[in-house]
Amino acid sequence: MSRLDEAALSLLGQEPVAAYLYDLVALREHCARVRAALPAGVEMFYAIKANAEVPNLRTMQPYLDGFEVASGGELDHLRAHFPNVPILFGGPGKTPAELRRAAEHQIHVESLWELRQLAELHRPVRLLLRMNPALDHREDSPMLMAGKPSPFGITPDHLPQAVEILRQHPNLEFLGFHLHTRSLQLDLEEHLRLLQRYMELAEHWSQDFRLHLQVLNVGGGIGVNYRQPSQQFDWEQLCRRLPGRPYTLRFECGRFLTAFCGTYACEVLDLKESHGQYFAICRGGTHHFRLPAAQGHSHPFRVLAGPRRGPVLEKVLLNVVGQLCTPKDRLASAAPVQQVGVGDLLLFPLAGAYAWNISHHDFLMHPHPRQIFVDA
Repeated sequence: MSRLDEAALSLLGQEPVAAYLYDLVALREHCARVRAALPAGVEMFYAIKANAEVPNLRTMQPYLDGFEVASGGELDHLRAHFPNVPILFGGPGKTPAELRRAAEHQIHVESLWELRQLAELHRPVRLLLRMNPALDHREDSPMLMAGKPSPFGITPDHLPQAVEILRQHPNLEFLGFHLHTRSLQLDLEEHLRLLQRYMELAEHWSQDFRLHLQVLNVGGGIGVNYRQPSQQFDWEQLCRRLPGRPYTLRFECGRFLTAFCGTYACEVLDLKESHGQYFAICRGGTHHFRLPAAQGHSHPFRVLAGPRRGPVLEKVLLNVVGQLCTPKDRLASAAPVQQVGVGDLLLFPLAGAYAWNISHHDFLMHPHPRQIFVDA
């Protein structure tokens, strides 16, 4: 029996189970593999928006060059637990107070107005210009952040104005460019083409405007295959094929680093047939685990037998739902199950990123899930 299975079964008792279980051993091993594959001159930062649980961050930190935040709240969270770790501050719509605090770190500038406000601070500011060039994307791109009209980054036609502001204000230290145009990337060849285009654009802009390019931040965007969990992005192959360059290449991954360590566990409360379909109603739901609804997929799961105390179904296509008064509260649809009973646990893997932290926690005021961290 695995570490997580033992931890999940240990939760069974008087109260029905709803919990997140994080395998810190698996997280440590995954981050070590990611780090080992990085060639010289390439950095890895972690975007804590994906999952900011402190035990996870502590496990990851030795394998990272730093963390990326996108709000003053995230910055407060990091500084409370990691007072000296390098931080990048990104994201649109930074408040004046956030810009003042971001100036203590490296900042990703999203607009000309942000750049002008930083210039008026009259203090040294180390920055990267986030760019939003027009790019050709495949029609099946699942989540485009830029490369089209969007609130993210500066378009190339505004770059001359940005450069003029930089030259007029020597307190602004240009470090490089930040380009992140799509998320949920699973196609290795497509991502290599995208990174090559990022490098071409950054080098072209640097030459045209006589800018010293020290860092190119290519964001994250590497996806997790929820529909076919055995087929994941080939990180090692990507790293082997990265071209050389005279500047630092920086990744800023989120989902790809923490998704694999997390499992959402929920106890089956009821089993029923309705108009020819079978349903498992479980403790919890999308107010705990919004990821399947947010990504629009039927999330994989497995059954962990518990002390059964009610109906049992055999060889059915199962719809897994929660306790919410909405038909959108669905975690899985028509999933083949050999046997499931009331009192069993359903374990949903790949739940370590954009899961609990993006969920509408207090809808219907059900209890929050427990957060369990399993180490060796």
